Amino acid sequence: FASLGYQISRFQSRNVIFDQQRTDKQADVAAGLVWRIDRAWLLKPQLTYTRNASNIDINGYSRYEASLTLRRDFK
Repeated sequence: FASLGYQISRFQSRNVIFDQQRTDKQADVAAGLVWRIDRAWLLKPQLTYTRNASNIDINGYSRYEASLTLRRDFK
């Protein structure tokens, strides 16, 4: 599976330290697999990249995340 996301945030109040109204643009990209081990168990590895660009530099960041989910369905 794969997913893409994009969000624009405009904050209403001004940052008193920087005397600016904050605006962020965030993009997310994720990809992963789902393996059905048997009828009740799923294994899901996933990689995600997030980039947040802000007009106030200390609020900008980028990060990579890796996760591994093991799921059991009870029926």
